[in-house]
Amino acid sequence: METQFSQSGQFQKENFSAFIKELVQKFKPEQIYSFSKNIDFKVNNGCFIENRSAENYHYFLLMVTESVTRIEHEVQDFANNHYPFGKITILAHGKETIADAIKANNKFFITIYNDGQILYSRDGMVQRTHIINFIPTQGAVKAQKHYNHRFPLATGFLKSAKECLTNQHYNL
Repeated sequence: METQFSQSGQFQKENFSAFIKELVQKFKPEQIYSFSKNIDFKVNNGCFIENRSAENYHYFLLMVTESVTRIEHEVQDFANNHYPFGKITILAHGKETIADAIKANNKFFITIYNDGQILYSRDGMVQRTHIINFIPTQGAVKAQKHYNHRFPLATGFLKSAKECLTNQHYNL
């Protein structure tokens, strides 16, 4: 029993490239990064079942725009309506917003800029010019600040939930 996949890698690559061209034409971004791609293969194969195979693609992109105006919903709607060959999740942020986040040691954006695949660049440069260093100690300080702020909130929620359960208030 030989497994046949419905979409070849080349077919998927061609359709994805065509979508990126449409996306660039419509929104005119500065850059587009791919920071993740999930491919799920499902194969049903046996003597008593019909042989079936399915491929599901899910791409995760960061689109860098010139303006700081948020257009994520419009971009995501465009992706949902123009790419029937899988799912695409797109984050859209202005280059100034991303630059500020990187200066603030944001690990998410630093990782994408260092390790993400550049799919498109308005200036044609798809090679990284330099590596941006994440400073873990600053990350720890930021994490401690978030912990100090959120722990009392979580404790208050837990106390409220306990009080509701103790008094048998199950429907809120």
